[in-house]
Amino acid sequence: MKNIIYYGISQNRGGIENYILRISQNLDNSLYRIYYIDENEQRPCMQEEFQKFGEFCKITPRRKGINKNRRELDQLFREKKFDILHFNVNTLSYVEPIYAALRHGCKVLLHSRNAGNQERAITLLLHRINQFLLPDTKDIFRLAVSREAGEWLFKKNNYQIIHNGIDISNFSYQDKKRDRIRNEWNIGKELLIGNIGIFLPVKNQKFVLEIFRVICDKRPNSRLILVGEGPQLENCKEYAKHLKVYDNVIFTGRRDDVQDIYSALDVLLFPSMYEGFPNVVLEAQTAGLPCCISDVITPEVVLFPTTERISLNKTAEEWAKKLLEKDCTIDKRKSYAARVEQMGYSHKNEIKRIEKIYNLMS
Repeated sequence: MKNIIYYGISQNRGGIENYILRISQNLDNSLYRIYYIDENEQRPCMQEEFQKFGEFCKITPRRKGINKNRRELDQLFREKKFDILHFNVNTLSYVEPIYAALRHGCKVLLHSRNAGNQERAITLLLHRINQFLLPDTKDIFRLAVSREAGEWLFKKNNYQIIHNGIDISNFSYQDKKRDRIRNEWNIGKELLIGNIGIFLPVKNQKFVLEIFRVICDKRPNSRLILVGEGPQLENCKEYAKHLKVYDNVIFTGRRDDVQDIYSALDVLLFPSMYEGFPNVVLEAQTAGLPCCISDVITPEVVLFPTTERISLNKTAEEWAKKLLEKDCTIDKRKSYAARVEQMGYSHKNEIKRIEKIYNLMS
């Protein structure tokens, strides 16, 4: 049995956390024993869910003491005898677990999950330094969710791409899902636009609201659903009031039925400033949903002509025009899940490829 330890679980649920949970749920537990590094100052997100599949290993956060953080990592890797550290990150600003793993004979799967970073200047500086200093050794296997994510983290180093997979059956379009969600918010035949993601500047929800204001000028009964939580949530609510569209916007907070919300929507609006391989866009297309996404997002995620990449240099008026041209016919949406399955984006395929990599690394 191989001991796998995962890094990347924070206090806020996001793409990395969902990915690690999906891996944990689907790995063969007769072959793999799972652990998670917890260096959060507060309780990690979805802790109860993760504990069904593995054990958390608490480490003092580096902000509380970098030397203590290093000592505890060394002790952890010395005592537990891990086979693989699966290190999921958006930046190389913190790499101490990698060095601890290598010192104690543990292989590293370094997995790039995003294609940019907007944090502090010191974070970017440390990222650049570690890009240069991290050893090019056979004990580090490099993996990325897209070409852009690979270039961001690894530059010229060799890496392999494995696109994200999803449980396709969860995201297929269904009339009953559409009716339930629309009835919940008293939405009839109005145009319903959606955006799903943590409220951070990179997700660009303020621009979503600006586009929606233009749409409301043309179609006053339109509605917008913003799904998620995050530091910028209250600011976005105030901005919606400033734009005088607040009464047409539904801020849902965290939802555990996002898979149903896709069926209720007519268009996904997703102008992120960068992404690795956004599951939201993959999930939306599985539900047959037309999508307007930013052109900085990897073209690898575009599966159908119904998804259009639009420049962030375009105005809100230009984005609104593109969105209102989308064909929102319901009947056309019911066949997309089967097509996504045929393209190989099932999470089962993804897990098989990850297990193959684990076996090759051992």
